[in-house]
Amino acid sequence: MSQTMTSERGQKTEAKTYKNYIGGHWVESKSGRTFTSMNPAHKDQVLGVMQASNADDVNAAIEAAQKASTGGGIRPRRRGARSSSRPPCFSRRVRRSWRG
Repeated sequence: MSQTMTSERGQKTEAKTYKNYIGGHWVESKSGRTFTSMNPAHKDQVLGVMQASNADDVNAAIEAAQKASTGGGIRPRRRGARSSSRPPCFSRRVRRSWRG
């Protein structure tokens, strides 16, 4: 999503709207507020429209991170097996590279 912005010089530019990534989804701030981020080297250049996150957004992100760190209900042994499983061809390539 993008917005048309007008600079101080009256130039119209397209500015991308960025969202928060929480719990595997791109979401807007719970307050619905945004702010415009400007390039400090070029004062009339808009970098993007950012979410004005608040404490509710931070709490949602922390809750999502805690849920993700527990593996989503997967027991630690199974979670470890999932993360260490690689395609056989990858393992062979790694072994060959270590032989020298």
